[in-house]
Amino acid sequence: MAEVAPPAPEPAEDVADEKAAVPSPEESKALVVAESTAVKLLADITSWENSKAAEMEAELKKMQEQLEKKKARCVEKLKNSAATVRRRRSVRRPKRGAARRSSPRRRPQPSTAPRARPQRSCSSGP
Repeated sequence: MAEVAPPAPEPAEDVADEKAAVPSPEESKALVVAESTAVKLLADITSWENSKAAEMEAELKKMQEQLEKKKARCVEKLKNSAATVRRRRSVRRPKRGAARRSSPRRRPQPSTAPRARPQRSCSSGP
């Protein structure tokens, strides 16, 4: 079978259709102006978005720094209170040891009398 070539396009019969397909210089100028205006607006929007993003990042960084400072203050406060407790304990420990050594009431006194124990009988059971 022989391949058949597609039919050639018919030439445009109407000159007005041809002119409508190609924009006039005034229309092309209006399109260029509209396009440049749109590009400018998009650039303005993009720059505004970037500036807002930078502001938010700066605010976030500031908050993080404040939290770090607060955390450092709290850690320092806890360490100081722990050191105070250790200091008080080291001061009180010798006092308690001296009180134990000198107090006669706390020393166990050996009993001179033997303790009473129940007597078991050696007899066999009932």
